[in-house]
Amino acid sequence: MRNKQTKRGIFMSVTVTINAKPYEVADEHLEMSLLRYLREVLGLTGAKCGCDRGQCGSCNVLIDGECRRSCLFKMKKLDGKDILTVEGLADGDKLHPIQESFIVEGVMQCGFCTPGQIMAVAGLLRKTLTPTREEIDKAFKGVLCRCGSYPRVIKAIHRAAAIMRGDEWTDEKRVFDDVIGSSYPMVDAVGKVTGSLKYVDDYYVPGMLCGKVVWSEEPSAQLLGIDASEALAVPGVVRVITHADCPDLYYGPLTMDAPVLCGGRIRSRAEPLALVLAETQEIANAAAKLVKIDYEILPAVFSPHEALAPGAPSVTTDYAKPGIPIAGHSAPESDGNVTLKLHIGKGNVEKAFAEAAVIIDEKYSSQRIEHGYIEPECSITVPLENGRYVNYSNSQAAFGARDNCARALECDPEKVNFCQIQVGGSFGGKGDHLLRMLSCVGTRVTGRAVRVTLSREDSLRYHNKRHPFEMHEKLAVAADGRILGLQNYLLGDGGAYTYFSTRIMPQAVCYSSGPYVIPNFDSTGVVAFTNNVSSGAMRGYGSPQCLFAVESAIDEACRKLNMDPFAFRRLNGLYPGAECGDGQLAVDGHAYIATLDAVEKRVKEVLLPMKEADPTIGIGVASAWRHTSGGLGPDEDSNADLDFQDDGTFLLRICVAEMGNETQISMAQLTAKAMDVPYETIRLGAMETDKLSWGGAVMSSRGTFLWGHNAIGVGEKMVRAIKDFLARYFSCGEEEFDFRGGIVYRNGEQLYTLPELAKLCKAKGVKLTVHDYHRLPKTMWPREDCNENHVIPPKDYRIHDTNSYLTLAVAIKVDPVMKRIKVLKMIEAADIGTVINPEAARRQLEGGMIMTLGMALDEDFVVENGVSKTDMLSKYKMIQMDGTPDMEVIFVNNYDPLGPKGAKGVGEMGMLPVCPAIANAYYDATGMRIRNLPLHKHLP
Repeated sequence: MRNKQTKRGIFMSVTVTINAKPYEVADEHLEMSLLRYLREVLGLTGAKCGCDRGQCGSCNVLIDGECRRSCLFKMKKLDGKDILTVEGLADGDKLHPIQESFIVEGVMQCGFCTPGQIMAVAGLLRKTLTPTREEIDKAFKGVLCRCGSYPRVIKAIHRAAAIMRGDEWTDEKRVFDDVIGSSYPMVDAVGKVTGSLKYVDDYYVPGMLCGKVVWSEEPSAQLLGIDASEALAVPGVVRVITHADCPDLYYGPLTMDAPVLCGGRIRSRAEPLALVLAETQEIANAAAKLVKIDYEILPAVFSPHEALAPGAPSVTTDYAKPGIPIAGHSAPESDGNVTLKLHIGKGNVEKAFAEAAVIIDEKYSSQRIEHGYIEPECSITVPLENGRYVNYSNSQAAFGARDNCARALECDPEKVNFCQIQVGGSFGGKGDHLLRMLSCVGTRVTGRAVRVTLSREDSLRYHNKRHPFEMHEKLAVAADGRILGLQNYLLGDGGAYTYFSTRIMPQAVCYSSGPYVIPNFDSTGVVAFTNNVSSGAMRGYGSPQCLFAVESAIDEACRKLNMDPFAFRRLNGLYPGAECGDGQLAVDGHAYIATLDAVEKRVKEVLLPMKEADPTIGIGVASAWRHTSGGLGPDEDSNADLDFQDDGTFLLRICVAEMGNETQISMAQLTAKAMDVPYETIRLGAMETDKLSWGGAVMSSRGTFLWGHNAIGVGEKMVRAIKDFLARYFSCGEEEFDFRGGIVYRNGEQLYTLPELAKLCKAKGVKLTVHDYHRLPKTMWPREDCNENHVIPPKDYRIHDTNSYLTLAVAIKVDPVMKRIKVLKMIEAADIGTVINPEAARRQLEGGMIMTLGMALDEDFVVENGVSKTDMLSKYKMIQMDGTPDMEVIFVNNYDPLGPKGAKGVGEMGMLPVCPAIANAYYDATGMRIRNLPLHKHLP
């Protein structure tokens, strides 16, 4: 650092080299972090702001060849430093071997953390081109990926290192014989590895205001007043928005009971009270601290037991209007804080218990879980000159987002163009509309573009979590291993607002039987309002909790009977034609038993020899099932459009949010198959509501299962449209034309290639566009008697459309001194119907297993007396590279007649059996049973 003389005095002079180009840092930027300088001054947005605390690794760059967190370095400290970002890694258009290896090995899912991972690898390989696993683990300490890409990162590291050493390297040859079953790469893979793909917070709109939310500091209170005078006096502050600016604006995915800005009863510390809008984020952040809130503290409840106790304080009543629920949306005080209670049952469980040879009667619990996506929430709303608006944000439901933006803007939905920007991980957590509604209110009030981005601390504080469950299981089993009956009671903490509780608990109740034939079944689920952060949708949607309980109880029964866990499950497992616990029939396309067979074979071949070599190793088995699509009654329908382009390609416009799940690629594959054209001729349209036909939320692993029918439909209709056009052009019958391999034939002779056909259409002024609408078969709310008396014909009693099935075996080793469980090997078999894109599906299953290792072992979002103690990423113990085991995924051969080309859902499936499998393996290794998650917290 040098001093320089200017007319205004002596100032520090800082010069840095960034991607081989020198920069003299302006005086006003010296206090900036390197991350902000890269992003805001140079426009290099490959380095991401996932936490701004050096705890996630998404901002990694190389400083003098060392991997460093760019958010931790002030520009004034970097004089003379040589800095390399992900944008400078490639040689022009030629990717660096690391970037190329990430693509070849299929590392990326959402891609938000990919630049940070790549720079961590770059730093590692500058030190050694023969890295050991220990060196890889060390280099990736604190480099987080919630999608769970770690196993593939390891493969990419070894490939890149070999190429950089000059070794010969031969990639596994991929065969593309059939468009269905081929692993086509991500269309945005290059953008992800070079940092050029933009996420919401990477966008900048000239003149936009920046927002900072003021949250409640009390978990239960009446808001008496807000004094924003000091904040408004800060230069650069434009407006402080409160409930008075949006008095009747509520939100919620199922029940709109949460105020966008609270004006009365405060239910939790996640309650937004005000939004400070300023010219810069720094000004908004500083001014928000000056907003003064006047509270009247009210009694609170912090657990479901407290909430349901007689005389408990009401969570939902607005005390300014005694006895009247806020905005008429919430449950009244007389409901006793019950968000939902559901009971279903059939047969006679008491008789089953009386006849049982073995009864397992135990209590289990699961913890509150953070979604942990590395991209924080962000929304940008921009007013247009023609009285319209555009909103850029990360959401799972484009048209739901548009409609909620319109409510906040007080305009017709058609005046809002919602642009779905690449989502940096969601896992169910970005279906919430609060942030985009806040930015829209800001735009409506000020007439200016407004961006609201949550800091990591605000994101942790605010967004809903996985429901913590308490579960009481009572399982009756005959001497031969047949399940006679099951009774369970599920109690969930729903937090302050409804969110998805009224759908998550019914799903849990239905799936609490596991994938088994249970003639006598009794299940009750209750969710209670509390003054904690709200619980909501998260990957698995109630299934991971209840399956942990039932699969643990089954393992306990196997131990008491001295019965093989595969034999037990095979004896009781669902098969086509069998009745599920909730009364629905398992129809054709259900292949649970095949998953058992596949895993048992690999246990004998791989895991048992491991245990023979080291008897301290424990082996655990668990199975799982879950619905594909939402079910429970609401219509599930979708649309798609297909346009024939002037260059001979087809533009597929389909409202499927892309979150790293690669569903859009599957859509293109299905359309290409339906048309018999090369996959490369199908292009994917932009995710903008102005350019799309209506579509619902991407959730419940239904993306391919629902929209896949549309993808096929538009393909088939386009072929008919082409034949119809040619028949009219040649004045002949359509039967003369055939469409094969992207070539048009007439009477067996080649007539046109696609570019030639496009040229003809353009010459004749013909635009070929087709539309398809699809609705899934009707489902229904579960009957209390499980349809035991067949009031509804059994074949028509459908709570969910279909199910995917899994079986998992794990091998673990316990360190009794450190009190740690090391997962060594995971082998999972999945029935997901026809596998459209094997590598994409495998990534989803691997990622699900990695994510849920954390739930099983360490993760616990701690809330005490309504205060979130987990207020930064470093306090939340997600699985990292050093916890990644060897993994194997097996697809069982199956075809589900309800699915497009026989396909079912996969996105949420891989995670479901992980917790019970590890708990069961722990018992196998130690002889001790742990019935509470996370396991490490409860080790003896």
